[in-house]
Order: sequence, then C-alpha cells, then structure tokens
Amino acid sequence: MIQALTALVVAAATGLAPSAPAPVSSVDRSPELEAALVRAGDRRAEWEALVDGAPEELRDELAFVVAFMPTQDLASLDPKFVGEDVRLATEAFESAPWRESVPREVFEDAVLPYANADEAREAWRERLRAVALPMVEGCTTPGEAAQALNRKLFAELGVKYSTKRNRANQAPSETIETGLASCTGLSILLVDACRSVGVPARLAGIGAWPHKDGNHTWVEVWDGERWRFTGAAEYDAAGLDRAWFTGDAKEAVAGDPLHAVMAVAWRETGKSFHLPWDPRATWVHGVDATSRYAIEQKDDGTVSVWLRAWKGGRRVRAEVQCLSPESGGHHSWSPVVTNGEDADLNDMPEFAIPRGSSVVLVATYGEDGRAESFDDLSADTTVDFDFDEARQDVASDPASARTAAWARFLASDEHADLRADHEARRVQTSDRVSPYTLKTVGEVADGARWPLVIAMHGGGGAPQELNDSQWQHMQIYYKDHPEAGGYKYLALRAPNNEWNGVYDDAIVPLIDKLVRQMVVCENVDPSRVVILGYSHGGYGAFVIGPKAPDRFAAIHSSAAAATDGETELANLMNANFSFMVGGEDRAYGRRERCEKAAATLAELREKYAGEDLYPFEFTLVEGNGHGGLPDRDILPKLLAKRRDAAPKRIAWRLTDDRITDFYWLRTDAPKSGASVDAHITSPNTIEITVSGLDSISLMLDERHVDPTKPLTVRINGTERTFDLEPSAEVLLETLWRRADPELSATMRVDVEVPKQEREGK
Repeated sequence: MIQALTALVVAAATGLAPSAPAPVSSVDRSPELEAALVRAGDRRAEWEALVDGAPEELRDELAFVVAFMPTQDLASLDPKFVGEDVRLATEAFESAPWRESVPREVFEDAVLPYANADEAREAWRERLRAVALPMVEGCTTPGEAAQALNRKLFAELGVKYSTKRNRANQAPSETIETGLASCTGLSILLVDACRSVGVPARLAGIGAWPHKDGNHTWVEVWDGERWRFTGAAEYDAAGLDRAWFTGDAKEAVAGDPLHAVMAVAWRETGKSFHLPWDPRATWVHGVDATSRYAIEQKDDGTVSVWLRAWKGGRRVRAEVQCLSPESGGHHSWSPVVTNGEDADLNDMPEFAIPRGSSVVLVATYGEDGRAESFDDLSADTTVDFDFDEARQDVASDPASARTAAWARFLASDEHADLRADHEARRVQTSDRVSPYTLKTVGEVADGARWPLVIAMHGGGGAPQELNDSQWQHMQIYYKDHPEAGGYKYLALRAPNNEWNGVYDDAIVPLIDKLVRQMVVCENVDPSRVVILGYSHGGYGAFVIGPKAPDRFAAIHSSAAAATDGETELANLMNANFSFMVGGEDRAYGRRERCEKAAATLAELREKYAGEDLYPFEFTLVEGNGHGGLPDRDILPKLLAKRRDAAPKRIAWRLTDDRITDFYWLRTDAPKSGASVDAHITSPNTIEITVSGLDSISLMLDERHVDPTKPLTVRINGTERTFDLEPSAEVLLETLWRRADPELSATMRVDVEVPKQEREGK
C-alpha cells in the first residue's frame, strides 16, 4: 500500500498518470466527494486526478479527506501535500499496536486529517513522528500513548503556555520555534503529535464559559473504548478525564453554539466548532460533546468569583483574601493564590460565596495590595487585579484601601518577634514578660476570625507559688461556653508578684502587645476582645479598661474596685463595662469603692442622657464575701458585645505618660493629669476642650468626617479650619501602629492648643 501511494505521488509530480489501478468512475464517488469537487472550481481536475489515480488501498482514505476539505484548502493546497500526508497517516496507524481497537470512523476523523481548525497548513507528520515515536515505545493503548506524549512532549520541545504567543491558532512549527503557545496552540501540537504515531486525537473546547469570562481548548483522545479528555501540557499522573477545567465544563449548555462543549470533526456534522479568535467562521465542523461533561447542577446557594492578578502585562501569583465588611473586614475565607503565566489564562482559583453577600477581595503581591468591593453578590464573576495601576486610591475607596492594607499587615513577614513569643506562649515589652496559656473553645464559621477572652488571676502581692496556683485556677475558672460561639480563652500570668502586677502604668503596653500577637498569630478579631479578672485580676480590669477602652468589646471586674490615680471612670464613655462585688467584701473598701464607682458612672450617664453613653452594669451580691461570686458563667454575656471603635464623643483622662492613642485622638507627648473632651457635633465640625497638652492630633477617616469638605475644629473656644486629604501613608502608619483596621485612620489633623490656654491665661 505504501509503495503504491509513493508511486502515485511521484507520478503526479511528473505529470504522468500511474498505470494502475484503474480510475474510479464518477458513479462510484460519494455525494460528499462529488460536492467537494464542485467546490474546487477550476481545480477540480487536480483533485480528481489525486483521488481517481490513488492506489486502491488508499483511495477511500484520500476520498474521505478530500470530500470534507474546507473550500479554501481546495483552492490553495497542493494535492501532492495531501497525498503525502494521507500516506504518512496511514503508515503510522497501521504500525500502531492499538489499531484494532479504533473504529473506522474514528480513524478517519481523528488520524487522517492534516489539520485541526484554521491553523496554517504544513507538513508536520514526519517531524513530530521522529520526536513522538520514542516517547510511546512500549505503550499498548492509544490512551496510554497520549498520556506519555502529554508528559514528555512539551519539555522535550521546550514549549510552554503563554499569552505572549504570536497567535492563538498556531501550527506546530510556529509553536516549536517560539516555544510559546495558547491553550489552542498547545492542543494542536499535542493532537498532531498523537496523530503522527497513530493515536486518534481531536481538539475540544468551549467558545465561552457560560458562567464566567473566558474560553478554553483542550484535547480528546480515543483510549481504545471511548473518547477521553486531557489538558495539553497539563499531564495528570492520575489519568485522563482530570483537568482544572472539569468543574467549569460541567456548566456547559448542550445545543448552545457558544456555550456547548464541542469536539472538532473532519466530516460534515451540521454543526460548527466555535473559533474565539474568528467567531464569524463556521466552516470547522464539530460534534456536541456536552453530555460527557455537563451534569445537572444543583443550586447550593453560592456564586463563584474567579481571580487573576497582573503585573507588567503578565499574570502573577498574588495571595487573595475574601473579607466580609459586615464584621469589620475580619471574616474571611481561606486565602487562595492566583496562577502565573505557566497556567492557562482561564485556569483561575475561585471563592464560592453565599449569594447576596457583601465582600471585599484583597490581593497582595509583594508589598503592594489591591482591593475590590462587592455589594449583594448575585452572579458569578471574574476579578482581575492590576498591580500596574496606582496604589489603591484612599480618597475614592477608603474602605477597600483599608482592607487591602490590613491584609498586607497580616501577611507581612515583619512579625517574627510576635511569632517567636507566640510559640513560647509569652508576651513581652521592654520591661515586662508574662506567660500565658491558650485554649480554643467551640468553633467559628469557616474563615471567621476568633473572639478573644483575656482572663487575669487573683493573688498579686504574694509568693510565686501562690500566684502560680491562682494562674492555674484561672485557666479553668470561667466555664467553657461553646454555644456562645467559638472563642480563644487566654489565661494571662501576671508579669511579677507585686501587689499591682496587672494594674500599674506598664500593663497596658503589655496587653496591647498581647492583642497584637493574637491578631497576627491566632486569627483573632481585634473588635471582639474581652478582658476580665477576679480579685487581683479584677483590679487589672478596673485599670486596663479605663486606660484603653478602645481595645475591648467588653470589660468585666469581679471582687475588686477602682484604684485611685489609675482608674478614670470618665474614659468608659463608650465601653461595655461591668463589675461585681460581694456585699460583705469590705476589705480595702471594695464594696464602698464599687458603689461609689457605680454612682459616678450613673451620674455621667445621666449627664449625657439620650446619647446612649456609659453602658455600665454593676452587680452587688448581698451576703457574699470576697470569694464565690456568681460570675463563672459570665462569658456568653460578654462575648455578645461588640466594640464601637469610632464614637462621636470621647472623654480622655490621661493617667500616665505611656498611652499615646485613644480612639481617634492621639498625643505624641502624653502627660498624666491631662484631659481631652472631643465631640463630632456635625459631619465636619469637632468641638474639643483640652487641658495639660500643647497639641492634639485627630486621626480621622470617612466614618468621622466628609474628606471632600473642610473641617472646622473649635478647640478651647478658638475656631480653626483644615482642608482634608486622605493619605495612604497615614493609613499604613496607623494600621501598623495599632494593629487594628477599625482604629486606623486615613487623615491626621494636628491641632495646637491656643497659647493662652497652655499658659493658663
């Protein structure tokens, strides 16, 4: 057979007709072949000569190929090229060990054709066979051979996926020469390599995903029993019918020219294979293969969000987090990483998000971040993060900018000291070190950040052994309440054995460092931190809470009281504060001090009646002494609270020179005895009364003021006007300093106290 076809080609080249076999009469031609000869126009005689003069062993093969040739190929190709290609195809197939497992129609459609779609026509069989044949040595099935080629071919030829390829529909030579190809170019190369060794293979793909942006082309191979699929240059050792697009292909819509999975056919099918690069072309035949991919989809109540990131026009690997602004940006799904240039353009990680959710997507690439906000997500979507654009615009989208900066903070490598202390279960500042124990109670929603309970033990001015035993007791004192929602329970050991070990001036910086550590290392939600304690620990709550109420969702003290000079109850204006004492607990004036504190707080609440300020709760347990207060089940009540991080009115009474920040107020030079009262009386007017400080800084954002309008500040009766300008630098500085997105700012306004006020005039 092979010798006969060789003679045919030689004869055609010399213009001589072969002496045998006899030509086929027109009566024996199929209607499809006759129609093709008509389509050939003035080249009819050339194609008739090729088919009619072919050896009998190859006549059917040539007749089939010519019968379904595209009209443009009939007009442009040399019949000698087609004759030689059919000879090589037949030779390869006849020498393949799996030829008996391939039906005739599969051989015709997926081995014989010299082309796949509309790629340049070229003689690729000999070149690819020389490379591919050694790769399939020992393979006994076409599926096994296709797997071997997919595993070895692309590395051998130095070819990889890239959007920088010359064109989507590259023929093999262009792909090999450039080393770059699209999914279609890679698929053409793999199909042709398969055909060069007699493996039936064809292009398959979808013109457009029905549920997300993009399209895709892949390869189908006949495995000896049925059609199977694989991604070109995406070998999977687990076998065929495995690829990143499997889930996407399930969404295909049978019968839809654009959204069905189609496989290329050479013979006429009445359907066409969609060419995304030339959507008007309908002459590439196709078969609808959707039924082998699509399955009935059940609505699980989620929408898909697919993700890509770009830098310098190339896709990059960026970490993406999905955050929920409904919980202050602290609820997230497990992060994903976008694909780089080595993956298919449409191979994208995704988030499955409950339909109707509002989310912020934050991508981090190196030190840069991007954020995209969505309200009421109702449909699948693709998000592209462009890291060539200017840094997130704080002025136009402050919420997204804050969320992006927060994600970068959490992902930063600059937390080595926190992580080391976390590993050692300790917290330390320059002058204090405290060990702690930590346990997890219950569960939070998938990806949600954890509330934190900081529990402080009794003891105080006592020997090491006693304080250690009190610490051990605090590890189990407050009962677990998983039904209240998951939380982290941290039992903190006092940094020393002094009587005021957890309520001197140094304790708030230690607690601040502890919260920062838990946020970074334990995924804690900084807006849901609860602090409480009993006896010595209760005194700590009475001091730490008023000094730093902006850190806590709730503060509770049991069997303790206010400490003169350290507890400033006026600072609790916006804090959920509760305290409990026994009616017989009169040592150190505890009952009397608590009753006095309750009266003071009640007066303050009455002073601001109607503003819902000073939300305190005092419980006097008559007949109870210092121990045995009924507070062991108090955690559910405290965990239900949430902090107000941006109140309109603030009262700040400074009791030391260590604390520089208080809600949205800041002083670079804190002084004990100084005081600040600040009130946002309208969207862009702030009334301030200051004593004991030369200046005060306002750390503001869109929650406090309208940044597009001037800000009026009346300080000690003197009016000043400031133009506002949101700044990424302010945002990053405050977020890193406070380790808390709700306490960060986008604008800093420095206000000097009028000189006569500073001088007491």
